[in-house]
Amino acid sequence: MIRYRQEHPVERRDTMQFTYQFRLYPTREQEEKMNRTLLLLQRLYNAAKEQREIAYKQFGKSVFYSHQQSELPELKEEFPEYKDIHSQVLQDCLQRVDDAFQRFFRGVAGYPHFKSKDRYLSFTYTQPGAVKKTFAKEGYVYLSKIGFMKINIHRPFDQKNVTQINIKRNADQWVANITVKEEYPDISSSIEKAVGIKVAKAHRKVAQKRNDFLHDQSFRIVRDHDLIAAEQLKIRTGNGRRSKKPPPLSISVGGGSIHRGGIFMLFKLGQIFVTSGVRNAIPEEDISRGLVRFVKGNWGIVCKEDWKMNDEAVCNGGRILGAYLSSNHIKFWIITEGDRSATTILLPDEY
Repeated sequence: MIRYRQEHPVERRDTMQFTYQFRLYPTREQEEKMNRTLLLLQRLYNAAKEQREIAYKQFGKSVFYSHQQSELPELKEEFPEYKDIHSQVLQDCLQRVDDAFQRFFRGVAGYPHFKSKDRYLSFTYTQPGAVKKTFAKEGYVYLSKIGFMKINIHRPFDQKNVTQINIKRNADQWVANITVKEEYPDISSSIEKAVGIKVAKAHRKVAQKRNDFLHDQSFRIVRDHDLIAAEQLKIRTGNGRRSKKPPPLSISVGGGSIHRGGIFMLFKLGQIFVTSGVRNAIPEEDISRGLVRFVKGNWGIVCKEDWKMNDEAVCNGGRILGAYLSSNHIKFWIITEGDRSATTILLPDEY
């Protein structure tokens, strides 16, 4: 797990949000519950979206998150199956609907679409600290309404400062994306360079062991999806000679890291996806320049409000959106998910 330091000469934040991803090993019964939870949340998402549309088209009224959240107790009475889902998870589902509409109203995203079963793949506990037994059993994580689940915690983190737990279905596996508030690292440049070299070597060793797996995954994704996953994308610029310009950006997607000259960037990109529209319309060097600006906190041509939201998302967690103009005058977006599991490069009309 690589932590990214913000290169900012003026402002310094005392704490930052880091997301750690761990493999889950649910029992058959637990996996059935989680699949059932995703199905019910997908239906709730679509129902909440439809409610907003009907209220506006037929009655000229706007429905907000607070109104829909207050109706959850009635929903549980009418549909008892929703009692098997924790209230935090249900509230997060409604918050996703609200976020989608707010993005549309600000003009930074298209109109929200209904979610299919294949598009709703995760659910989130937004206040895991409220449950004392979340990490009470070693080697397990407690998920309300599901129970203690085996988890492979392969790196340490501060369990007392966990701010949210996102559970995601990844093909035939399940992972937990655990977000933790940690102190801002204070490391000298010499130590950073040494750490950068050690981390690069470690990722190279892991990547060599994963080559066969990555090739199989790439083939499956290209075959089954519209998006192309760049599992080991390397974007380079320049002629290789020494100059005063910054060295080229190097991305190691397999390990979820990004570094340039031993200096860490603001946040992790996770898996990088490039849509076919971008591949056909945007020059590769423009994608490279956009990624460099994006990971350094230059959000491009977004409005002031979204610029501020991006800055807050870097510190507190949340989706990050950058908008850029290519050399052939085509606008493209770069979006990193709130759990830092994936980054998508796409055209606005592909959203």
